[in-house]
Parts: sequence; structure tokens; C-alpha cells
Amino acid sequence: MKLPRAKPLEENYLCQTKEDFKELLSKALGMGNGGVFKLLGKVGGVPYYITILVDEQKILAVEAEEVKSGRKLIGDDALGYISKIFNGPVIADAYPLDDIGVKMSVVDNIEAYNRTQRIKLSEFFGDVQITRARNAPLNAEATAPQKPSTMEELYSNVTKDVEKALQERTKKAKKSPPQKLELKLNVPVELDPYFRGFVKKLNAYGKSLGLNLRKVSVEAKEIRYALGSGVGVNAYLTIEAESGSMLPAKRLEEMLREQAYREAGELSSELKKRVVVSDLKLRLI
Repeated sequence: MKLPRAKPLEENYLCQTKEDFKELLSKALGMGNGGVFKLLGKVGGVPYYITILVDEQKILAVEAEEVKSGRKLIGDDALGYISKIFNGPVIADAYPLDDIGVKMSVVDNIEAYNRTQRIKLSEFFGDVQITRARNAPLNAEATAPQKPSTMEELYSNVTKDVEKALQERTKKAKKSPPQKLELKLNVPVELDPYFRGFVKKLNAYGKSLGLNLRKVSVEAKEIRYALGSGVGVNAYLTIEAESGSMLPAKRLEEMLREQAYREAGELSSELKKRVVVSDLKLRLI
């Protein structure tokens, strides 16, 4: 899910039970009009990241990602994982959002929103008592009972806020034109176009993680295996990127490296020779 930049209330918060998370949920909702929660735990022995976007009364969007494979489920396909992950300990990050932050997150993740049925928080966690923190934002919407929003109601309510936010983004974009990816290839000449395509795919995957790749350096050379086993290619990648993701840098590096391994497998089939990514380093700037 594409998530807004937000100051965390808690990071790496250990929840031994669902009740522990309920307390964290109550605390976060007391700081704003909704929030984003990242959960790391196991479902059926398999590690998962689950991202939940909520307002003060209901779940708005859900994504579940299998840590090792990167396979993602969104919407109703991911809802069932929320309960299952609390069968064991969970590490949680909590990011309170104000009203505009919640609405912009819905707009930025409209597919996940459309595919997630509106379920009350109480159905998963029991009655959630919200204690409004002193000086925390509170508006008329927060004090009145809310009905699940239809898409028409949602857009009617957020149009002005969204337009204003988009105008601000446009102004910033005009002041700071997007930087092109700087690519440095030190590879055999005949392999140049192949590695350009390799980096293009890796860049697209990085964007799906919330990474904006700025500089990619690839060092690749052909090697001849012993005993007539043929010729292969060893590659080393160094990447500099800006991150809009809430995942830690180490995890982002691991996911990029795993994707590079997959892309190398496809490239091996295309070149009819083994391509090995010996290492990939990520530096966030």
C-alpha cells in the first residue's frame, strides 16, 4: 500500500495478544482521526507483513504481504489474516493520521479500498475505547456516529481536501522537477541492453515498495566455469534511493535483492547462460 509520511506513535511495539494491540489501537486513534498499522507476525508458520488503514470506527483497506516471496493480497482476500496473525506474538508500528491523512490514504490506495468491505473495528477487536489525547485534533465527524461511506459520499466529502493537497503536490513538483535515474553500467558491451532492461524492471519493482531509485551501478563480468561447465555472468549492484516506505532499510534491501535474483533467472533463460547476482547493496539518501 502507498502510505503517507506520518510520525510514528510506536515502532516495534510487542503485542503478545490481540488485547495488547487493541490498547495500541485505542491510543493511536486518540491522537487523530484514524491511522495506519503495520503488523509483523506469522500466519500458519509463515511470516507476513499486514498493513491496515482505519478511521475511528472501521477498517478501510488491508494488505497482507508474505515476507519471503513478496506475494501480496489486498482487500477482502487479506482480511482473514488480521485475526490469524494474533495467534502468536506480533510486532506492530502505529501511525496516527489526521482527517486529511486518512482521506488521502484512501485516494492513494483506491483499489485496496474498493476491495475491502467496511467492517467495524469492534468486529475484530471488541469495543475500542478512544480517549482523546489533550490537544489532539477533533472535528465534527469524530463526534458524530458515522455510517459506512459509499464511494459517492467519500468523494463528496474529500474533494476539496484532495484538490488542495494535489495542488500543493503539483507546486512542489514544479519547483523540484523529478530527477532521472542515473545508471552506471560496467558490463560487456553485448550485455549492455540486457542489463538496461534488468535495471528497468528492478526500478519498477522498487517503486511498488515506495522506493525512488536515484542511482544504480552494475558491475558484471563473464566467468568461465571449471571442467567445461560453460560461461556465466557475475553481477554486483549498488543502489541509492529515496524511500517513502515504512519498511526498514534492511528489509527493503532484502526484497530488492530477492527480486534481482528472480530477474537474473529470467535473464539467464534469455541469454542461455547463467547470470548470478553475487551481491546487492542499498543506500537510502
